[in-house]
Amino acid sequence: LEQRAVTVAASAITPTAGGIASPAWVERGPSNVAGRSRSLVIDPRNTQRMFCGSVAGGLWRSTNGGTTWSQVNDWWSNLAVSCVTLDPSNPDVMYVGTGEGFYSLAHLVRSFSHFVRGAGALKSIDGGNTWTQLPATANWLHITRIAVSPSNPQIVLASRRPGGIARSADGGQTWTDVAVGELSFQVAFDPNNGMKAVAHFSSSGPLVHGVIVSTDSGLTWQPALTGLASLSGEDARIELC
Repeated sequence: LEQRAVTVAASAITPTAGGIASPAWVERGPSNVAGRSRSLVIDPRNTQRMFCGSVAGGLWRSTNGGTTWSQVNDWWSNLAVSCVTLDPSNPDVMYVGTGEGFYSLAHLVRSFSHFVRGAGALKSIDGGNTWTQLPATANWLHITRIAVSPSNPQIVLASRRPGGIARSADGGQTWTDVAVGELSFQVAFDPNNGMKAVAHFSSSGPLVHGVIVSTDSGLTWQPALTGLASLSGEDARIELC
């Protein structure tokens, strides 16, 4: 891509052979065709500032309430952004999860090769201007959600596929598996109580789904006793808010 950019730039300043101008072209695609956007976060301090994650197009930023957008960084090692999270106590601290682990052809053929693979999580501490990959997550294939505790910003939870729920107590530098399973599509803290968390969880593949809850900031988890304790089928994905 870098070499192509150099070639295109060089051709733009090279005199046209024989004085013949290039034909006039009007772009008809593919930049006018939208892809999948899995996440959108809005800065609570300034609602004109927002970030959007594209499954195969990286992270995008708007400073005018979504009227125009620009890519944050087009040279990340992985552009499969599946989730974006702001630290509720300091929105300048941000996390991005890569890899799309949601429903796709993989559910029919039971193969992870059909997913858009990720490369772990990235973190920013300056409002999304610069980013670093969290080394301990580099081998994670698909992160579906990241949650930051509202009472302790060092405590971070991540739902993954495969792997289940992982927990960090040092802002994402190190992680511990706290609910090991086939997949988790979502994890979230109670915004008013950092001790409480809830998550989607499956211990045996995409056909059996349930909800698990924690009352100790994600250290231990228990299955829901009623209602969403267990749902079966390809269409049994659970989202919580």
